[in-house]
Amino acid sequence: MSPYLFILVAEGLTSLIHKVVGRGDIHVVKICRGTPLVSHLVFVDDYFLFCRANVVEANHLLIILKTYEEASGQQVNFSKSEVFMSRNISYAAQQDLSGILGVRHVMGTGIYLGLPSMVERSKKATFSYLKDRIWQKINSCREHFLSKAGKEVMIKSVFQAIPSYIMSLYIIPSTTIVEIERMLNGFWWGGGANNKGIWCLTYDWLTVPKAKGGLGF
Repeated sequence: MSPYLFILVAEGLTSLIHKVVGRGDIHVVKICRGTPLVSHLVFVDDYFLFCRANVVEANHLLIILKTYEEASGQQVNFSKSEVFMSRNISYAAQQDLSGILGVRHVMGTGIYLGLPSMVERSKKATFSYLKDRIWQKINSCREHFLSKAGKEVMIKSVFQAIPSYIMSLYIIPSTTIVEIERMLNGFWWGGGANNKGIWCLTYDWLTVPKAKGGLGF
């Protein structure tokens, strides 16, 4: 089947949502000041739908999805769907709404497309997974003896590539950056199974361009 058919189907669902929003049956969401109003987001075959946390708008969402299913022949997999609500909503109301929608209530959707879907108040906790991923890569290298040239390739091509995309979209806490740099510094100067060694220079010196005596990390 042509992929354009899926695009047309997605446009149909978007039109349904815009129609309901235009009638005022569902209210759009504004994340913060200066941002556009959002009613839904589409990523390939995944949908993020937004509305107010009340029974009326939850039922309107179900009507939209039911209409979409009847028109397209596709079905929403509610067992794989989740609902996230503000902490300002009482626990009882959250349970009632998740029951009406027939989906699991979660406190966050975790990592999606390589990015945290929810940035909590503690950014350090939100982006701690970056340190975990880098540490896993470092541990996988401990079983192999790497020369300085090999370590340089690993740091520049593998370890530093992990947070680069996230850092282009989010401001990472300085404490997280320092901890990542400390891990990379330990990997560079370390040796053997325990990755221990004498740290001759700080990581700041290693980031200096090679033309000026550094390693260009």
